[in-house]
Amino acid sequence: MKHLVLSFMAFLFIVTAGQGLATDQLTIAASKIEIGIINTLEGIGKTLAHAAKETGKAGVASETDIRKLLQACMAGKPYAIDSTFIDSKGIMKFVEPK
Repeated sequence: MKHLVLSFMAFLFIVTAGQGLATDQLTIAASKIEIGIINTLEGIGKTLAHAAKETGKAGVASETDIRKLLQACMAGKPYAIDSTFIDSKGIMKFVEPK
């Protein structure tokens, strides 16, 4: 009977330790995902700030210039489906890709 109790306690210890390791791995994975999301959002913020600065410059008013800027904003960003230009009146003027 002693052996059975000791075996059962050893089994519980191993299972509990395994769950602790799994929890640590999940925490590490979640942290990596969080860092990736933060980096992506910061990159989007920088892109938007750059685009706002560029569209505020004098001489960047033609449709061609704005479409080039929209295309540049999407370059290398597989998560971006489309990019739009909304004028100061809140009207959506251009969407890329067409």
